[in-house]
Amino acid sequence: MEFEDELALQYYRIEKSNEGQIGLEGTSSEVSVPTETGTRTEEEDEVELSTLVERINEQLGTDFTSADELFLQQVKEEALNDDQLQQSARVNTQENFAYTFDEKLTELFIDRRNQNEDLFTEYINDNELQEVITGLLRQRVYDASQEPAES
Repeated sequence: MEFEDELALQYYRIEKSNEGQIGLEGTSSEVSVPTETGTRTEEEDEVELSTLVERINEQLGTDFTSADELFLQQVKEEALNDDQLQQSARVNTQENFAYTFDEKLTELFIDRRNQNEDLFTEYINDNELQEVITGLLRQRVYDASQEPAES
């Protein structure tokens, strides 16, 4: 952003309010170890999302499921692939980033809903697509059902 003639600094004051060291005493939070590229693993994302859904269910008394986790994962991935959001996150504090993100998140939810409706409409109206999707999902559900249940 360029403000050129729109902004003029009239006063500037620096005041020392404290001197000393900043300690980490009293904190007991765990620091996660970086992976080979310094990014999170897919397993950590799954745990994070299921924990998110659990927290929402606990706080609001809702009954969101793994299907809802998938929806949130899709929205999150779209947010991570949005250049405007990425730029905003890099140049702003989290508080200022919230202005951009919160508005964009609503758009992402609407877009995802529309995409799901489009797929639904295509599935119902296109017999060939219906056969392909049905065959693929049938095979995957069957194969997954044949695997021993994890305890």
